[in-house]
Amino acid sequence: MTSEPPSAADSAAPGSPVRTEEEFRAFYQGVLLPELESVDRERRAVRGRVLVLWLSLLGLIFLSLLIFGGLQASGPPGAAVVVVVGGIGLALFGFWLAAFARLSRAKRAYIARYKNTVIGHIIRFIEPGLAYEPDSFVAEAVYQKSGLFPRAWDRYRGDDFIHGRAGRTPLFFSELHTEYKTRQRTSDNRTRETWHTIFHGLFFVCEFNKTFQGRTVVLPDRLEGLLGDLGAALQFSRSQYGELVKLEDPEFERMFAVYGSDQVTARYILSTSLMARLMAFRGKARQDIRLAFVDSNLYAAVSFNRDLFEPRVWRSLIDYEEIRGYFEILQLVIGIVEDLSLNTRIWGERALSGA
Repeated sequence: MTSEPPSAADSAAPGSPVRTEEEFRAFYQGVLLPELESVDRERRAVRGRVLVLWLSLLGLIFLSLLIFGGLQASGPPGAAVVVVVGGIGLALFGFWLAAFARLSRAKRAYIARYKNTVIGHIIRFIEPGLAYEPDSFVAEAVYQKSGLFPRAWDRYRGDDFIHGRAGRTPLFFSELHTEYKTRQRTSDNRTRETWHTIFHGLFFVCEFNKTFQGRTVVLPDRLEGLLGDLGAALQFSRSQYGELVKLEDPEFERMFAVYGSDQVTARYILSTSLMARLMAFRGKARQDIRLAFVDSNLYAAVSFNRDLFEPRVWRSLIDYEEIRGYFEILQLVIGIVEDLSLNTRIWGERALSGA
């Protein structure tokens, strides 16, 4: 289920302090560990059912081969034998399918419990003003309005929708995976479909602390980093994002390329202090980051090459390093508000009622 941005509450809380790893370790020991131990028992039960199910399938296949081999050795079977053996085989396979359906429900329940307890607790620990909806995600219209990924998509999926306020700033984000497909004719005259990722990661939207119109897009600058002045010249061809904006910070321009609908607006948004904060955030994230400033809102896409908050089945959940990784990712994204000083309200309060 997709989620449109919720309306922000009328009241504004002061900015929350950044949580330290020492605070998180204490929180892990006192709150998360008992929850993890309980959920891990559920994981072990699901794992046991998975093993039994697949071993039983292998047993059914082996038994079928034995029966088929015996019938072949004794000559062509009669019609009655075929009906009886086939009926028993279908019944056993039906029982297996029913067991598989029950296992799928149990696994979904286990994942839901893990997310609501463990991930939900971490989010509230970082910022109590946020709510968590594991099965929702950022709406397609919001993703499209950002203009960060102009390519049309054929498949749009997501989960782990988080929304509310960080300090005085309304925000929401979720994991998204967008793809397009291509079709190619093979040598044997068949059509082969291939799926290509456009974006996979966390897609973030918040209210910016300056009021403006138009669009300014900040992209990773791989061309200039690789090709120098030639790369800078080639950037002029990326017209789908608007006009290339030249700034007066060479270090920032080595890291990012900026495009916009208006040069003056882009420079107004990208103040010297904001550019310094963006460079610091990029260094901390160590991931590809794209940003768009559109009609007084900030959109950010932080790329990851994996699903972020899915619990595992085959290994124990009692693993501080893995849970600390979740904490660092969530604090990184929620911390965009503090890192970019967005709680400093330049033009007063307004509610993020649409993006």
